Amino acid sequence: MKKTVIILLAATIVLTGCAKNEKAENSPVSAESSDNIMSSSVATVNIEGKKIVKTADINLDVKDAYQSTMNIEHSVASVGGYVTESDLQSHILSEEVLPLSQDSAKEVKKYYISANLTARVPNEKMGDFLMTLNREIQFPNYRIIKAEDVTLNLKSSELDNQNLQNSQKKLDTLLKQKGNIDKKSEIIDNQEEKVSQINQNQIRNLDLDDKITYSTISIQLQENPKIKTIIIANTDKSIDFAGLKYKIFHALESGLYLLQNVVVALLYLWPLWILGIIIYLLYKKKINFRFKK
Repeated sequence: MKKTVIILLAATIVLTGCAKNEKAENSPVSAESSDNIMSSSVATVNIEGKKIVKTADINLDVKDAYQSTMNIEHSVASVGGYVTESDLQSHILSEEVLPLSQDSAKEVKKYYISANLTARVPNEKMGDFLMTLNREIQFPNYRIIKAEDVTLNLKSSELDNQNLQNSQKKLDTLLKQKGNIDKKSEIIDNQEEKVSQINQNQIRNLDLDDKITYSTISIQLQENPKIKTIIIANTDKSIDFAGLKYKIFHALESGLYLLQNVVVALLYLWPLWILGIIIYLLYKKKINFRFKK
């Protein structure tokens, strides 16, 4: 008998410890742990004499995709940036019409909303802007932040322009000299080609300067699936007793949920069941002892 009691007590202690560990492991991430999820030294890097192009690609689960989109667009404007793309879409996962009566029916839609945004923010404000995203996060799927040093790219482009301009000056000098018209025609063609290359380099430099001045941030948002229910007209008049069928199905479904909740509630009381068994065994032992005595 003592062995039985000891085993039951040990089982109680072990199960209680397992339940606590499981609860700790399955507990959601606290708000404090995600306060700085968007913090990164990459977003704030600034080295004297270096030209840095910063980009970010972020994917987040949010509570309300529409509201988060509005909040992010406002945050972009507040740091002196601008939004180049804002794409908000609804995605229907399932759609069902449940007849309630001869005249009405219930339309049930399961859906979620996603959004894609592309924002340009001042290079020096990128870190501040990313921190504003923390208050929108329910779960961060990923964030990729890059800082590319393009100092050599700019210097190489400047040298190319200088060489092209020197070549153009030489062609101008040759063009002014007396000589064969065919050669002059060839010089003019070469000159036009050099001018075109200079213009293309200047456009590339302007594009690179723009990327240095304004960081590009791509943001994808999605929310958890939601259910929307509306009452509509029942256009399928051929369905007789549709309301009764729906009520029977709903009653069976509700009864199943009730049974499930009762079973789960009883399982939550397992320590009391074990304690009751121990008390019963001790009481039975005491009665048997008195009877033998």
